[in-house]
Amino acid sequence: MTRLLKATFLGLSLLLAFSCSDEEDKLETDYTYVIEFGTECGWCAGTTTISVTKGEIEYTRIIPCGDDKGTIVKTNSFDDKKWEELITDFDTDYFETLEYNICNVCADGCDEIIKVIRNGDTHQIRYNPCEGIEGIESLQEKLRKYLDEFNENN
Repeated sequence: MTRLLKATFLGLSLLLAFSCSDEEDKLETDYTYVIEFGTECGWCAGTTTISVTKGEIEYTRIIPCGDDKGTIVKTNSFDDKKWEELITDFDTDYFETLEYNICNVCADGCDEIIKVIRNGDTHQIRYNPCEGIEGIESLQEKLRKYLDEFNENN
C-alpha cells in the first residue's frame, strides 16, 4: 500500500511539475502589444487618449477642473483587420529609435503623445500637436481618426 501511495505521489508531483513548466513557457511566449495615443494639455484642458489593443479600443477623457471637470471612459471592440492594418503600418523598431520629448504642457500648452508597449517594453514620444513625424505619418493619421471618432460622440 505504501509503495502504491509513493508511486501515486511521485506521479502527481511529476505531472504538477511539468504542467507548471508548460504554463510558464506559454506565459513567456505570450506578449502584450498596446498603442496609446492622445493629447495632454495644461491648465484645465486635461487629457484625451485612446488605448488600442487587439480586439479593443478604450477612450479616456479627463478634465481635472472647471465646469467640465470629470472623467469619461468608453470602450469599443476593435476588429482584427483594423488591428493588423495599424500594427503593420509602421516599424516598431524604428519607432523605438525616435526621440521626441517636447513639453508644451509645462507652459499650459498641449502635447500629442504616442506610447507603444511591446513585450513589456515601453517607448513614448511627445511632440507638437498635428506635427508629422517622419516614418510614422500613416500611424499618426489613423490614431487621430480613431480619437476623433470618440471625440465627436462626446
